[in-house]
Amino acid sequence: MTTEKIHFTKEKETMLMTLNGRAIQSQWKHPILRDPWAEEAMRHIDYDIRKRYGGIGWRLVGDIGCTIIATRAATFDLLTTRYLADHPDATVLHLGCGMDSRVFRVDPPASVQWFDVDYPDVIDLRRQLFPERDAYHLIGAPLSDLRWLDEVPRDRPALLIAEGVLHYLSETEVKALLNAVVAHFPAGQMIFDICNPWIVKRAG
Repeated sequence: MTTEKIHFTKEKETMLMTLNGRAIQSQWKHPILRDPWAEEAMRHIDYDIRKRYGGIGWRLVGDIGCTIIATRAATFDLLTTRYLADHPDATVLHLGCGMDSRVFRVDPPASVQWFDVDYPDVIDLRRQLFPERDAYHLIGAPLSDLRWLDEVPRDRPALLIAEGVLHYLSETEVKALLNAVVAHFPAGQMIFDICNPWIVKRAG
């Protein structure tokens, strides 16, 4: 695999900051989250986060930033694993998946249908960096364009994962997304995080 030169908007580049954070801490002697897929992906991405962000952007991927990134990801992984243990026939919607390797870390059984959803250019990069696997699907579309839901079967309980993504949508878009998902599936749960506007503005 060749090294890829990455050009994204500032909003989308935050996914590389979190990918880098997971890769860095994965190499610690006692990592919070073992993520060899992030390590491998970063070896194929020509991207200098220090040059792109500087200031707070680089500090966010120092030891403290890596700890925060890894702890959040590990918590989402744990909650995902617990849900799938109770619902082995579930559909997982990983919204705004970015370069997260969660499907490989969690390693769900083939009975689980897993959908990673993000912008088309993000999904194109995922296809280059991550392997295929059974019952794993990629959808390239903005979350606000709800037509992407037509590609997802509606006959299973669903788990929605929205890590570090909802604050990039407007309140109207979030409401429309949740209403559409609730109408699409018979039952389900959602895992998400929130942060205040100050953090969003400064983190990119």
